[in-house]
Amino acid sequence: MKYWVLKTRETWNRQGFTDHWDDFMAESVIAIGWEKIDVAPDKASMDEIVAAIKKAYGGRDKSTTTNARTIQKFVSISQGDKVLLCQGYAPNQVKKVRLYGTALVTGPFEDHDSEKWRWRFRHKAKIEPFGLNRKDVPKEFLVRRLQKKSLLQTLHEISKKGFERVVEDLGKS
Repeated sequence: MKYWVLKTRETWNRQGFTDHWDDFMAESVIAIGWEKIDVAPDKASMDEIVAAIKKAYGGRDKSTTTNARTIQKFVSISQGDKVLLCQGYAPNQVKKVRLYGTALVTGPFEDHDSEKWRWRFRHKAKIEPFGLNRKDVPKEFLVRRLQKKSLLQTLHEISKKGFERVVEDLGKS
């Protein structure tokens, strides 16, 4: 079993930030973007995923490689893995970080074209919200417990201890 943090919020776009917590809850899934790539990431090599990202989205070598690794990590998530769902944070961020809840992965990776929402890449999951659907915590709370100075990337593997400390501490508040 592995433990992860998945960011629910997309990077800034013209409409602002888009947060997908409600989508996760409604569909009982965790999901990631990059839906325009023309390869099946569970069957493609790293080089093929990088080339597909460059073709679909452009970008620099470093960012496309980082994104390809993120996709490969998402594919590797297994049934039984646990995921902390939050908006993410920057190393210099001052404002609080929104934590929504946890997910227990209940299904294998799916490359699924859906009419309901635009993401192809997902895992079925049992979603458990924190309290009234969110907790706003100081960034330093997560930095100390997860040993992560930043959660800017979409997906991060974390320790069991870090995951359990966050969940336990939020249950007390």
